[in-house]
Amino acid sequence: MNEKETMAKALVAVDESAHSERAVILAARFAKETGVSLTLLHVIDDIKSYKELPDDLAYKPKTDKAKELLHRFKKLAEANGATDVQTMIAVGPVTEEIIRIGEENDFDYLVVGTRGFGTFKRFFLGSVADKVVRNAHLPVVVIRPIEKEKRIPLEKGDKKMRLLVAVDDSKASEKSVLGTSQFAGKADVHITLLHVLEDVVHYDEIPDTYVYNLRKAEAEKILNKAKAIAEAMGIKDIDTKIVAGPVVEEINRELKDHASVVLGWKDGNVFGKLISTAPRPIVIIR
Repeated sequence: MNEKETMAKALVAVDESAHSERAVILAARFAKETGVSLTLLHVIDDIKSYKELPDDLAYKPKTDKAKELLHRFKKLAEANGATDVQTMIAVGPVTEEIIRIGEENDFDYLVVGTRGFGTFKRFFLGSVADKVVRNAHLPVVVIRPIEKEKRIPLEKGDKKMRLLVAVDDSKASEKSVLGTSQFAGKADVHITLLHVLEDVVHYDEIPDTYVYNLRKAEAEKILNKAKAIAEAMGIKDIDTKIVAGPVVEEINRELKDHASVVLGWKDGNVFGKLISTAPRPIVIIR
């Protein structure tokens, strides 16, 4: 098996929106650092599902427009460092086609852009990104627009990509650790396993009290278990960290020094707030 056959593959779903443009830029920067191959997919929305583009003159204007869009985004990806970029057009229900193509073609993960307007219950407000996250069996990278773009941060000295994996004692967190190897196991990356001791107050250092010491000891057990899982999945460069404060704010504070955060899927407030505020892409593992 040659190197290209073992290379991780990302399917990037695009349309003509600004958040698709940002998704392409960040996916390309990630590809530059990790060697991931990109396939840019545009789905022509149709209530019917097609395995091939219909040989119908009615589809030609839409197909021509899709080709122009994909050509522009391919140039954008290459300008941001991606070297292996393919394009694909599909026709059918958008969400179903993104998921079908991703799963049938053995992609390692999906990349989708979103407007990023969060709520407590339905954080994507019924968008394509929402449906992809809720139904895909692949890791999904969610990229929301932010006002000021920054370069993806790298580990000091060794130039490795840094990923933050937020963990607690839930099954969802265990899946996030397992899924990280699927998302980035083929790339030489640095993983930080983070556990937040929830508190309404920010702490630069964890308080030295009896209650916090008990909570910290429990957090260490959670992190040691997560680290053992990650190591068993082949991830070698791992560290762990415990912080105390508001969960979303603490994750975002740590995230500024990482390329993205990996979360296990759990519907609720944390997801809604992170989608609305995260300064980096979010990788969601179901």
